[in-house]
Amino acid sequence: MLSSVNPHTIVETERCIRPYIRHTPVVEAAGADFGLGSGKIHLKLELVQHAGSFKARGAFANLLMRDVPAAGVVAASGGNHGVAVAYAAHKLKVRAKIFVPEVSSPAKIARIRSYGADLVVGGERYADALIASEAWRMQSGAMAVHAFDQIETLLGQGTIGMELSDQVPDLDTLLVAVGGGGLIGGIAAWFSGKVRMVAVEPEAAPTLHCAFAAGRPVDAKAGGIAADSPAPRRVGELVFPIAQQFVDRVVLVTDDAIVEAQRALWEVVRIVAEPGGAAAFSALLSGRYQPRSGECVGVLVSGGNTVAVDFDRPVPGQRRQHGRGRFRPPRMIALGMKRAGGIGASTYMNKAYMNHKGRYTQPFHWKSLAYAEESVVHSGTGRRLRTRTGRDGEAADQSSRPRVCPPAAPYRESYEVDLCDDRRCAVDGGVGNGRPRSGGDEHVRPG
Repeated sequence: MLSSVNPHTIVETERCIRPYIRHTPVVEAAGADFGLGSGKIHLKLELVQHAGSFKARGAFANLLMRDVPAAGVVAASGGNHGVAVAYAAHKLKVRAKIFVPEVSSPAKIARIRSYGADLVVGGERYADALIASEAWRMQSGAMAVHAFDQIETLLGQGTIGMELSDQVPDLDTLLVAVGGGGLIGGIAAWFSGKVRMVAVEPEAAPTLHCAFAAGRPVDAKAGGIAADSPAPRRVGELVFPIAQQFVDRVVLVTDDAIVEAQRALWEVVRIVAEPGGAAAFSALLSGRYQPRSGECVGVLVSGGNTVAVDFDRPVPGQRRQHGRGRFRPPRMIALGMKRAGGIGASTYMNKAYMNHKGRYTQPFHWKSLAYAEESVVHSGTGRRLRTRTGRDGEAADQSSRPRVCPPAAPYRESYEVDLCDDRRCAVDGGVGNGRPRSGGDEHVRPG
């Protein structure tokens, strides 16, 4: 295995996949900007790679260096690998079937579908998707593209190390997030001990940490905030010997540290990283890894497939335009409210996130609906509409203020809004008429 993944074979792989991948940039940031002292931090931005993560390298290596059957390819993924395989298959005009678990990010699921792959969502974790993909491979004859435990996958990811050698020639240490280990395995094989490799894992998914402790790959817990990226149950069998030889240590980080790293990357350098993509940086920011004086440190920001940024949200005070007419969202909208005081107290509207049934269920007082100041979240698209009010509930723009159809009881778990042309907003026994019409104003009725 070690003889198959080495600097020579990685160079050959880079030549093969070069027309299809991006040479991703390195951003040099002052550690002081993050409160980390006077040193420099080199951020390798694989989130700007095709398909939003480093996974595109391994995906193209598999499809270009192996014989793909007429049945196409099949892949199991926590999300990013599926996106990458779907993208590579789309570019190379190959059939692809992707299996992902239910914890996969909506952003990743949407991207897989956008590339035309046949998508199956099921199971709790990556291991469940892998079992389903193996069954499909046996049934269809499709070629399996493993997310990390495949020679071509390791070779593709190793090309990152090749790029970094030119971009940061005096690099001392590189921090890399680990799940199955394909990323750190490929890069470690390239550097072959010339650069200190530090593996970073969430405490909730310590695959390499457990493997080192046991002396072999073993099952570990797989959960936490980054469960849709670095969270298989165990590190790869092909990866482990490389990690044993070339990985210096494993650092475990908390979910809170990962979130803080995401926030810091955005606030300081305007980088939007997904949780798995920010995991490596969280080790530095949280102090779990502390560089020596003068140490040249690199951090791999591995992916950016996240719903943290949503440009579909309309600008407050402006009406959305769609085609020739005014923006008209589908019928039902859920209003998520948070009570600020007792009964009759003024309330504000929370930034609500829908559950799987499209409802945000937090008790609130119905009278406060007329005084909403924040977001109205559309349960079909996740987009937010806004109402504008003045002080003490006085509407700054009466035309934008929702009229209230009072419920029979003072408290309800959720409310819905219909778009209605009837400005009289008919009330029948304290419940809105619920008759959807195209366009018009908003009226509110109990959900």
